[in-house]
This record gives sequence, structure tokens and C-alpha cells, in this order.
Amino acid sequence: MKHRILHEIQSVQFANPINLFSYLADTSKGSVRQVNIKIEEYLKSGYINPIPFDGKPINENYKSWGQFYYLTKTGSQVIDRVNEYRQKVSKSSNSLEHESMKIDVALSFIRNYPEYEFSFNYKADFKGIRPDILVNAKNIYNNKHYTFFVEIERSKKEMTYIYKEKILNYNKFINNGLFENKGFFKPKVLFVCAYNQYPFYLRPQQYNDKIYQSYFIDVYRLFDTFLKLLKNNNTSDKYYRFIPFPEFTKIAEPIWRMPSGTKVRIIE
Repeated sequence: MKHRILHEIQSVQFANPINLFSYLADTSKGSVRQVNIKIEEYLKSGYINPIPFDGKPINENYKSWGQFYYLTKTGSQVIDRVNEYRQKVSKSSNSLEHESMKIDVALSFIRNYPEYEFSFNYKADFKGIRPDILVNAKNIYNNKHYTFFVEIERSKKEMTYIYKEKILNYNKFINNGLFENKGFFKPKVLFVCAYNQYPFYLRPQQYNDKIYQSYFIDVYRLFDTFLKLLKNNNTSDKYYRFIPFPEFTKIAEPIWRMPSGTKVRIIE
């Protein structure tokens, strides 16, 4: 696809270089080499603009790969999607990690499900339920629809708080007709779980590096403890699905854990 990076940024609304990395590259540096070349090219052409940071100063090294970009009106015209052009406001420097993780997941939908059209709403608000991403998916061949409430969770110490602060709240709204009254299609609540110390910028090409192994041990230990809590509390399998964040590139595979522990796909 010509201007693939422009199309991906437009589809998810904004992105940084590490979000746009190649899944197929052999090394982490190689995964963003072409991305960085295209970013510089598009900046010079006026097709993209950086989104300014507000809040605390940003480390210059971080800016080289953590800077978010959005399409200018000219960039949207180049890929014939000017009707989707939206001016972007500044991003808080205090939430950049969380924002980057959101875009990783949104891009994973696009890359794993080419037969679907997606819309991503990062500001959905149902008066008590505010998912990080409200995802609507439509199959371009058979018109199947799906709705996903995506929650990106970065716990401070343990993931069990997700049950008390998120799932019990979702249960209340679901029991009051949230999904039925809004006309969602086969709705599911997807939790993508990590913890504060996990390096959100890690790409799969780095997962086997010894220097990062302690992070993976911790994230899976916390995740497994959380799943046991769900099972012990008889959390319903009907609506909830869970993965640890390191698995975000594989969302089309049967990796999503139900509260019972069974692994399933989210789109069949």
C-alpha cells in the first residue's frame, strides 16, 4: 500500500515511531528504521505535524521515538481521506506511556484484521463507563459487526484492583442494560494488562533480551494472580477477555483469556 504509514496514522488519529514499527523486522532498530525515514520525509513534505507536549519537560532522547504525529490536511488529501482530517491538540506529558499503549493496540486491530474497517473513539463516555478505546469493527465482505470496550491497565503494584475498580463497575452497568440499550454488536470488554514499571516501549524483537526478562516475569506473575481472582469470584465468561500487554501484536490469535482461563479469539 502506498503511504501505508500515513494511512495508519489517519486511521488511529495519531501515532509515534515505535507504534508504527514493523512486526516482521528482525531487530528493534530495524523495526523503526524505515518508519523514521518516512517520518522525516513526511515532515518535510508537510504531510504530518508533531503534536505538542504540555506539562513537564520531555527528555530529548524520548522525543526521538515518543513524539506523536498527526496528519495535516495536505497529508489527508494525499491519501484521499480529507473527510477524516481533524486538528489535534496537545498531549499531556504525564500520560504519554498510556497514550502510546492505546495506539499500539489500535494499530494491532488494523494490522491483524485487514478484512475489517475500524473506528476508534478515545473519548467515549457512558456516564460512568469510559473505555480507553471504543472500537467498532465491520467486515467489508460479510458486514459482520463487533463492538469492543478496550481498557489499557497499568497497575502500580498488582492487577487485582482491576476487578474491584473496573469489572464490578462494568457489571453494574451491564446489568442495567448498557449493551442492550446502546445497540452494540456482540460487545466484549477487553483488558490489556501491564504494570507501571513495565517498559511500554519494548517491541517483540526485544522480548528475548536478558536485560528485560525480569519485567516479563513480573507482568505474567501479576497477570496469573489476577486471573485466579477472577476465577475464584466466578466472573462471567460472557463479556470479559484479558491479555498481558506483551501479547498486543497477536490479538487475532486465540490468546484472549476468559475469566475461567479458557483461551479464545475475539473475532471468529
